[in-house]
Amino acid sequence: MGRRDPRNKCAQWRQHGSYVIIAKIASNRIGRTQSIGSEILPLITRPRRKDRAVKASAVTAAAAKLREIILQRGDGAYLGSQEDLIRLLEVGRVTLQQTARLLERERLLFVRRGVRGGYFARSPDEGGVAEAVGAYLRARHSGHREAFPVAGVLNMEMARLAARSHDEAGRAALREVGAQIEAAVFTGAPGELAALDLAHVKAVCRLAANPLGELMILVTRRLIADGEAAGAGRTLEDCEAWRRDRLNIIRAILARDEDFAELLSRQLHRRLEAGLPDRDEAVDPPSAVVAVAAKRRPARPGAPLAVGAS
Repeated sequence: MGRRDPRNKCAQWRQHGSYVIIAKIASNRIGRTQSIGSEILPLITRPRRKDRAVKASAVTAAAAKLREIILQRGDGAYLGSQEDLIRLLEVGRVTLQQTARLLERERLLFVRRGVRGGYFARSPDEGGVAEAVGAYLRARHSGHREAFPVAGVLNMEMARLAARSHDEAGRAALREVGAQIEAAVFTGAPGELAALDLAHVKAVCRLAANPLGELMILVTRRLIADGEAAGAGRTLEDCEAWRRDRLNIIRAILARDEDFAELLSRQLHRRLEAGLPDRDEAVDPPSAVVAVAAKRRPARPGAPLAVGAS
């Protein structure tokens, strides 16, 4: 009776996970360990394609289930301990760890260590999208200047949508932001306008009620800010021009004048894109809104913001 090929036996035992045992048996029974071992060990240690596919599908399914739970519970919600999630998702410890890492990369989950630790939900924001878009642009040797045209179109459309809104709570929030801008005392310090400008953008986006548009505006803002000189300051004249332009846009929105709100956003964008300071340089409006611009001029900086309060 001929001697059995140990590789056949290894292939059978490998299905039961006995890799180390098989390797030892093969080494003991076969004198030519150096020559035949090189043939046997790849059979033993190579992970099976089917196993990898099963593991990947288990992680994908667990991530989809946990993602829905996170979106339902909201930011900061406690999801449970490791053992809680293992039971909830019906997965093993390793699969849960891989699932958690996947959702951490998506900025939907964070893990807190210690006595009061566990898994917590995290609301998605524009940060992850901005990082992905920034990497995409860098890979194509593109820069923040390409974000300007997109930002201009988005701001004009969001201003128009905001002027159409009947959300009185949102209009009150925009009016409050306008009051903060009007009362602000500027010194020209670096980053002085950042918080007020972001509050203005978010208030307009709330009225526009377009989440995708809001996300795209926040992403383009971050790309532009990352590409510009960090912490660059502005002169007091620049700050006052910024105040005037934003207040005029707010007044047009509160007056429900969507054409004029779009026109003001267009003029502001053209000055910014050209690298000019926010001054009163004349910008020829499109012919479609010349008549509107002739009838509705921006209110003076000291004018009240109670327009459209009803």
